[in-house]
Amino acid sequence: MKADFVSFRSPFPRPGHSHRLALALLACASCHKREPEGALAPAPSGPERGEMVVVEQHAAQFVAGRVIARQGDMLRVQGAGEGPSLAARVAEIYRLPGGEQKLRPGDLAICGLERERWVGCRVESVSGAEFVVTDGDGESHRLSRTNVLVPNELTALNLQRHFARAAVRNRFLREARRAGGPRAPADWRPRPHERLLAARAGRWYSAKLRELGKERVYVTWQADERVTELSRADLVPEPPYDFAPHRGSYVLARPSSPADPWETVRVEAALSTERLLVVNVNEERREVTLGDVVPLG
Repeated sequence: MKADFVSFRSPFPRPGHSHRLALALLACASCHKREPEGALAPAPSGPERGEMVVVEQHAAQFVAGRVIARQGDMLRVQGAGEGPSLAARVAEIYRLPGGEQKLRPGDLAICGLERERWVGCRVESVSGAEFVVTDGDGESHRLSRTNVLVPNELTALNLQRHFARAAVRNRFLREARRAGGPRAPADWRPRPHERLLAARAGRWYSAKLRELGKERVYVTWQADERVTELSRADLVPEPPYDFAPHRGSYVLARPSSPADPWETVRVEAALSTERLLVVNVNEERREVTLGDVVPLG
């Protein structure tokens, strides 16, 4: 007796079939989400062409200008006045006017002291719509809120360093002023053709005595050979001087070029009986000889 076999299709999918089906559905769905070829990502929000902005050109140094071009997140800013144009990213730009953010006494900020001059400042007090601030030189200013900008984190760090250096500089200048100017020895009598130091516009330069009168003298500047009439109080002799500088005292140090003024420096240490380690207002250190310095005070 021949057996009859009836074939039938299983209602369950073969192994792997459901996996391939799911992949096909996902591929189809991704087709609908695909962006058209050549589509551009949206440009970040920020200043547009024609806006006035402030740019941190260098660390804690700011330039005001107008946006003249933009491409994506890059801007071209024309400096105010006769300033050159510069490139900056949108994230590095401060939009004008300011005044939207809150600042408290002690905060560092960017301040517009004039229409085109923006500097780092410290908020001293806030009264309504007015700020009292000090700049890096310690000068006080009263400003409206629109002239004060809140720095981002990187600019705030640059401002902290700027004010730390300014504090050192201002202390140096105060102490140097307190030390006074150079003084000629009581027994010094200038002689014609003698090399000396002469005062000009508050600085001391190398010169040579050309002509000596009772009250007035004529000197020839070593820098350009020009002749100038001065009073005797404007002259002191060139070193050496009979003195022993100590750490913290201020002296004038001979410049590398006769065209430059003698530099006010502070004595950091006596390296020997003839050599000193000195530092200037910019915290630059160098060695000098005792025969190249003039005592102050």
